[in-house]
Amino acid sequence: GQYGLAEKHFSSGLEYIKKSSDPYLSYGNTYFNYGEADRAEKKYKTALALFPKNDKIIYGLYRTYILKKNYPLAEKSIKQAVKLKRKNLDYLDALGKLYISSGRYDTAIKYYKDKIANISKGKTLSLARLLQIFIIKDSKFMGYNLGSKRSEEHTSELQSH
Repeated sequence: GQYGLAEKHFSSGLEYIKKSSDPYLSYGNTYFNYGEADRAEKKYKTALALFPKNDKIIYGLYRTYILKKNYPLAEKSIKQAVKLKRKNLDYLDALGKLYISSGRYDTAIKYYKDKIANISKGKTLSLARLLQIFIIKDSKFMGYNLGSKRSEEHTSELQSH
């Protein structure tokens, strides 16, 4: 119905806008926002073929893979976006949250401590995510207990960056 009409109008206008990634990105985002993961993936991949270094398209693919629960491809995509935009906190946090959600807490702790805490505006986010990790692990993780001297030392070290 409406998708067909929208696709017809979009396709007819593509010849005039081939230099911009925005329409392609918007097209993928529309499908994503309606939960049409397969269609969104297809549109993002088409856009990526035309604009292979567009971090926003790659991030769209990441979100689509998360929606599809394809975590290996999600990780591959978000790492690619981070590589293109090393100080984008949204991308960095997305990768960190992927580590957390997949149970790779040691990787997540190192990542938030080393990558995000050193970026302006990243320190607060880093501390919040580290606290989240400790809570998820029932206040215990690798010998760290919330409120323990070792935990306090680790948190103080992060705050000093």
